[in-house]
Amino acid sequence: MTTKLSIPQTTILQNSVSVVKINWEIIHQIPGRLRIRISQLIWDGQYKNRLQRWLLKTHTITESRINGAAGCLIVSYKEDVVPEKVILDYLEQVIQLAAQEPEKDQVANEIEEQQASQNIGLSALAMAVALVGSPLEWPFLLTGGLILAASVPLWQRFSQTLIHQRQITVDFLDLLWLSAQLVGGNYLAASLALYLGTTAENLHQDKLQQLENELYVLFEQEDHKIHWLSEQQKFVPIRPEDKDNWLHSLEETELMQQVKPIAQGAIVPTLLISGGIGLLTNDLGRASALLPLDVGVSLRGVTPLAVVSALITAARTGVYIRNGRTLEKLAQIDTLVFAAKSFFALITTEKAVNTLDKIIEELDRRSFSFYVVINDEEEALKWTEQLKDLKNNLCFVEDGKQLDKFIEQLRHESRTIAWIDNTTGDDLTTLQAEVTISLANELYQSQADVILHNHDLYSLIYTLDLAKHTLITVYSSLAIAILPNLVAVSLGVAFGLNPIIAVMINGGSAILAELNSLNSTK
Repeated sequence: MTTKLSIPQTTILQNSVSVVKINWEIIHQIPGRLRIRISQLIWDGQYKNRLQRWLLKTHTITESRINGAAGCLIVSYKEDVVPEKVILDYLEQVIQLAAQEPEKDQVANEIEEQQASQNIGLSALAMAVALVGSPLEWPFLLTGGLILAASVPLWQRFSQTLIHQRQITVDFLDLLWLSAQLVGGNYLAASLALYLGTTAENLHQDKLQQLENELYVLFEQEDHKIHWLSEQQKFVPIRPEDKDNWLHSLEETELMQQVKPIAQGAIVPTLLISGGIGLLTNDLGRASALLPLDVGVSLRGVTPLAVVSALITAARTGVYIRNGRTLEKLAQIDTLVFAAKSFFALITTEKAVNTLDKIIEELDRRSFSFYVVINDEEEALKWTEQLKDLKNNLCFVEDGKQLDKFIEQLRHESRTIAWIDNTTGDDLTTLQAEVTISLANELYQSQADVILHNHDLYSLIYTLDLAKHTLITVYSSLAIAILPNLVAVSLGVAFGLNPIIAVMINGGSAILAELNSLNSTK
């Protein structure tokens, strides 16, 4: 049977700019698989995102993967359903259509890119002028003026927060430190701090935007089902107008919520201690050395990158995790409670039954407790006889009240529970669990925290491991960012550390921490 692939007319952009033809070539092909070189992918992230959206719109393409660094697209398709010529015609259409961009999106992207390049360019220029002008003793108006111009985004952010939120943020500490360096004539330290800070911020924003776009593409619907969804499943679509709120929720974790008020509350004490050091030592350098220490900035830099990277990794394996808080809860899970119907649905195949003992062994090795609750005594006896390894894990409950009591008993034992079922996650039992995991067996829009679309127990174990690994990565990244900075601040306060060295430690550790956060995937 041959399928003709066509592009929906309603999706062709009406308000698009003129499009340059995208050149592409096949560099390797076998039946059912193509490897295509598209040089545009190397440098155009927006084109990559749009191409991914198009490739997600057909069930015929079973898998698509883009290697941006190599400029390659790898496509797998059902060769028994669609001939190679048809798939090539379709790819020709989507490769060209992906080059189209609405004017408003293009203008917004150009403005953002222009602002980012201006910020980093101006800070780099200020650093170069400070480096050259230091031995020549150029006037403050030139060197200091450039540094002040490069710090305008910092002043804008501080003033906006002060006006709209009526609070002093860490930006105020940074501005005080910058002012102290300018007063002390440390132009190179001030410009270097701006350059490293802008570099770290751009790295964070660019990488986070890239990750979030990829994740959004994985779950974007536009009335089409996603590859790893079966014909009987329907994913809750994320509306484009809700995208910003959804992306914001991805980055929010309990750790961030706990640290934010602490970091905010530490600003005034930092100012007082810094002022006290200045009065005692009469040394502006030692007094200002304390100002760059801020845990909140480090946390806001590393946590979103680690969280969103992990959510993408899970999504690629067919596991949907609702947000960063859910991922954080998954890392704390120590007890899995399955509804019998859902559990036995996972092990209906002979292969699954044969590997059940290995799955139980893996759970035991990770110190997980797991239970299968069942309300049919005869069925419980049948499964106990058939699966002897499961004997100690079956729990018979007569009705919902007994089930709720069982869950409550586990909670009294300080267990952190994940409830696995194919319900929508809105009944009393699931409300008692820290995390609800749905198998999405039926046509519905699930409200569960996690959706296990691939129906694989090993992927559930992998997801739990991924969550723990992500949390470890967040803490290790925080250590990379904070500990060197703490040492530099301590040395600066006690002995008067050269501000250039302090800046290199501060800025360098922040960039290394962000790069380490991208290693949250396993």
